[in-house]
Amino acid sequence: MPGSTLPADTEIAPLGTSDNLRARNQGTRALSRALLYAPPVWLKGVGTLLKGALLLAAWVPVVLLMHLVLAGLVAKGGHLAGPVDLLVRMLNPQRLIGSSAVLLVSTVATPFLYLAGVILAKWTVIGRFRAEDDTSRPWPMFERWLMWKLLPDGRFGGVAPLLGSNFAAISGIYRLLGAKVGKRIYWPGSGNVIAEYDLFVCGDDVTFGSRSTYLMTSAHGSRPIRIEAGANVADRCVLAPGVVVSRNAVLGSGTFAPEGFVAPAGSTWIGQGGQEAPIELEAATPRRVQAETLRPYGRAMYMGEATYAVWPLGGHIVSNIAWAALVALYRAAPMIAALFLTRAVLIAEGPGLRNTADILLLLAGFYLPLHLISAFGALGVLVATKWLIIGRRVEGEQFWTQSSYCQRWKIHSVISSLSSGWFANRDLLAFLEGSAFLVWYYRAQGARIGANVCLYPNGADPMMEEPDLLHIGNHARIDQAVPIAHLNTRGEWMMGPIQIGAGACLRTASRVMMMSTVGERSTLLEGTLVLAGDSSTRSSTWYGWPGEAITPTAMAHPRIPAQRAEAA
Repeated sequence: MPGSTLPADTEIAPLGTSDNLRARNQGTRALSRALLYAPPVWLKGVGTLLKGALLLAAWVPVVLLMHLVLAGLVAKGGHLAGPVDLLVRMLNPQRLIGSSAVLLVSTVATPFLYLAGVILAKWTVIGRFRAEDDTSRPWPMFERWLMWKLLPDGRFGGVAPLLGSNFAAISGIYRLLGAKVGKRIYWPGSGNVIAEYDLFVCGDDVTFGSRSTYLMTSAHGSRPIRIEAGANVADRCVLAPGVVVSRNAVLGSGTFAPEGFVAPAGSTWIGQGGQEAPIELEAATPRRVQAETLRPYGRAMYMGEATYAVWPLGGHIVSNIAWAALVALYRAAPMIAALFLTRAVLIAEGPGLRNTADILLLLAGFYLPLHLISAFGALGVLVATKWLIIGRRVEGEQFWTQSSYCQRWKIHSVISSLSSGWFANRDLLAFLEGSAFLVWYYRAQGARIGANVCLYPNGADPMMEEPDLLHIGNHARIDQAVPIAHLNTRGEWMMGPIQIGAGACLRTASRVMMMSTVGERSTLLEGTLVLAGDSSTRSSTWYGWPGEAITPTAMAHPRIPAQRAEAA
């Protein structure tokens, strides 16, 4: 973090920060991808060519359709007199249908073709990952590096959002990649980061949070990671080789589980407590150990025990793919409309407008305002559908069996993809970061936000997901922080309010959980967690995961180097 001075050879554990002595020099250098995913340069070149070939193969149908669309532009034996003739010929109804088909195939078919190519490469080039002690040989390094490059983010090349990121179809993909997974698993919305799928073992009724990383290999060797039935791995966790999360155990948000750690059945852990284990929040109890593993999600989706009509998996897949196609057409609509308007002007002007530069200026004059209108229209759709589908969120239990909230939230999450993939493939909200426009947007979503509030000047992943339950005071500043007003511990979905006081500051990678308060003019330093039901006092400074208050006097002095702290 800013102002820190680290001694030579200092290492910081995954999810750690420079001001947290628990995160320093814990022997985690052995997990560094820079060391473990470093095959020879020539093998990296081969892998890059292979990935390029897979991408090219996935785009073959698109290229063929484009060829068919463009082939008829010049009639046999004919010619084009100039850009006007080209534009007029391109924008007839038949070619518009062909262009739309190109767009839809690139949106819907290409991700599946790429994933199919990756699975083929996995079994023909990479093979099966196995537990072993020697991880320094060039070919195993290449296999890990290539798998990571082919599927880097847990979205499976874009297939996961089309099939439903949380649902049963994802289990099929894991199995095709070599993992051993059970039934009724609630997968993360943003995917798990995994390279060695063959070393991933997951039991029935497991609940996952988003953006967690599973590292099966260290400098000490490759070992499987096992998640047993009914366990819960929350968001932003990092699991090292050999970790076992036993039956009904929980790794809370932002937990680093070191090599060989075993979470006993029914226990709850969080953060990082050193080389041996994270911090134990709740010890195991006989009741928790022996409790059944079937969760509300499994009861609703698979056992038919919900009190409302649950969408089947096929319904989610069809709606996801249909919405992805509509979103692609919506994003392309401003350019299509601008081209048609330009064509109409060219036909009306006759031979009077033939200069290419003038045509491009005319096209830009139509496109830019249409693009702006469609962008604000997309945000309007998100606000309107939020109130139509979700309504105003209320605190309390929202189990899958008792309330349709989770299903409605998942449906609206799919609709929210309308704001993603715009200019430079960025989300629309990214263009509003740090501005009053973003505050206005979240007020329209139901958040209570005071005056002169700065939201996400450097972005966030994700931005606030339950704005209805947030109350942010005047002059508050929220950087790349994550206020999340829900818990899904062991699949039991609950929501509660969050209060952020006037003048408070939430710095990068800090997190505030439901039913908690950040006091007026208090600061959460980088990588700080305020647990559910906890509160930071007025004008205090907090650090750590989970967080604790430190005095201004302590902050004014240089931090103790790790070596001195350990010696003391």
